[in-house]
Amino acid sequence: MWMIRINQNGEKAIPDQDNPKYYLCKRFFTTEKYKAFSQLPIEEVVSVDSMLFPEKTLLDKETATKYTLSGEEQLLCVYCIENNITFTMEEITGFEFCGFDLAEEFEISALTNCGGFDETFTYKDLNMLGLIPDFLSAKRIQTDLAINNPNEEHADCLLFAVWRKI
Repeated sequence: MWMIRINQNGEKAIPDQDNPKYYLCKRFFTTEKYKAFSQLPIEEVVSVDSMLFPEKTLLDKETATKYTLSGEEQLLCVYCIENNITFTMEEITGFEFCGFDLAEEFEISALTNCGGFDETFTYKDLNMLGLIPDFLSAKRIQTDLAINNPNEEHADCLLFAVWRKI
């Protein structure tokens, strides 16, 4: 879970020392039941979601960099973009960029584990891993979720950039 503070402007802020986080978890290949629930025609989900990935192990950067994956595992590098800074896409050695996720503070993804936000985004806005492929679209969807769903707790989302170890 991310340590969230409210800054003097009333905006969410994440302490810099919390970024990035490295999570080791099982890969999530979709089932017919999941596809029916989510309405997403994808084969695999990559996400910060704590319900789809309940058994995440937090690793430090050195361990993550040296870790050898098995076929069922994935190691994610996750950066929370909430400090009112301009996000600069960077390459992380040994990882490939997967996309952007939107999840509330308890890491429930609005993209892959909530549903009912059709006025804000559809599966066509997501890539083959259930993430938003570009930053500008992610910021637009994040803003629109809160505007279009003011009484929905899962619509007040943090923005995460996600890389996966290759």
